[in-house]
Amino acid sequence: MGISNKTKVQLMLRGDAKTVFRPKRPVAYSVQGAVEEEIQRLLSLGILKPVDHSDWAAPIVAVRKPNGQIRICADFSTDLYNVLEPNQYPLPLPEDIFTKMAGCIIFSHLDLSNVYLQVAVDQQSQHLLTINTYKGLFQYTRLTPGIKGVLFSS
Repeated sequence: MGISNKTKVQLMLRGDAKTVFRPKRPVAYSVQGAVEEEIQRLLSLGILKPVDHSDWAAPIVAVRKPNGQIRICADFSTDLYNVLEPNQYPLPLPEDIFTKMAGCIIFSHLDLSNVYLQVAVDQQSQHLLTINTYKGLFQYTRLTPGIKGVLFSS
């Protein structure tokens, strides 16, 4: 899996943000082996790093993908989502995009498999992306799916 070296994600907290450390959730015994394998895979790719302490932590949910593999999802909806500053960058409307494409004859299709995990998170924001698992605490060094309000810095 590659990594984008053009930019890094920066998470900005609102001024009234208070740290939140949520306890780990139980993971079904039937998927614990697969969860451990996925944690090891993410560690070996440098996407996760173990930490001994964090003021922020979110529990995980193990989701089985259609291909049978496990996706580790952090439940940041517990509190982090509520204190992140929203990204105010105006996205274009689909109608505007289609208008600009009028008359085009060459198109491409990109498969952005695990695209979130290819975008680095700046060092100052990584502590916010700590997950609490039955195997301990880990921080994401790259963007995890579902994070809102990200800003990109060079």
